[in-house]
Amino acid sequence: MYFSTIRILIYVSAICYLLQSIYYPIIDKSFGLSYIGNDNFDTIQLFTYGFLHGSPFHLLVNLFMLVLFGSKIDMVFGYKQFLIILFLSIIGGGIFQTISNMLIVNNHFGTPFPLDSTTDAVGNVLFALENGMYMRSVFSSITIGMSGGVFGCMLAYTTLFPKDKFNVIFTSWEVPCRWFVVAYIGMEIYSAFHAQDIQIAHFAHLGGAVFGFLYALKLRLHFSI
Repeated sequence: MYFSTIRILIYVSAICYLLQSIYYPIIDKSFGLSYIGNDNFDTIQLFTYGFLHGSPFHLLVNLFMLVLFGSKIDMVFGYKQFLIILFLSIIGGGIFQTISNMLIVNNHFGTPFPLDSTTDAVGNVLFALENGMYMRSVFSSITIGMSGGVFGCMLAYTTLFPKDKFNVIFTSWEVPCRWFVVAYIGMEIYSAFHAQDIQIAHFAHLGGAVFGFLYALKLRLHFSI
C-alpha cells in the first residue's frame, strides 16, 4: 500500500523528471547540486538536487527504495517525522558530497576555490587537458538524485525497526533488514574511498545515511523505543 505522503513524493519526482526532459539542461543546471566553487552553485541546490534524476532507471530505483523503507516510517511516526528524515538526509547528503569535492579540489589546487575556467566548451577542454578529466568532472559536474534521502530512510528504518526482516524473492528465506543495510553501507564506504567514479555520489549516500541515523536515534529517545 502506498501512503499519501509517498504518493505525493512519487508524483513530484515524476513531474520533476518530465520537466528535466523538456527543459534539459536548464533544470539540471539550475537545481542540480553544482560544486560550491562553481559560479553555478546556489545554496538551494543542497535540497532541490534530491528531486532530479539522471534516467528513468535512476528514478524508479530511488522511488522503489523510498516505498520499501519509507512507508512504515510514514505509517508509524506520521508524515511530518518521515519528511524530516527524508529532507534532512537529502540536505545532509548534499553537504557531505560538497565537502568531499572541496577536499579533492583543495588537495589538487591548494585551494577549494580555484579560478573557474570551465564556463564554456573551450574552457572545459583546457581545464581537462591541464588538470585531467577526473578533476574537471569534480569541479563542473552536477549531483542529482534522491539517493541521499533514501539512504537516510534506510538507516532510520533499521534503527527504528531493528527486528524487521525481508523475504528473499523466489525463496522462503528471511533476512534481517539490518544485515542488508549494513552490507550496503559497507560497500558504499569502500567505494567512496577507493572508486574514482564521479557518476555515483557515494558521499551523498553516506551523508544521507548519517543524518537519517542521527534523527532516528532522536526519535528512539523521544518515543522510548
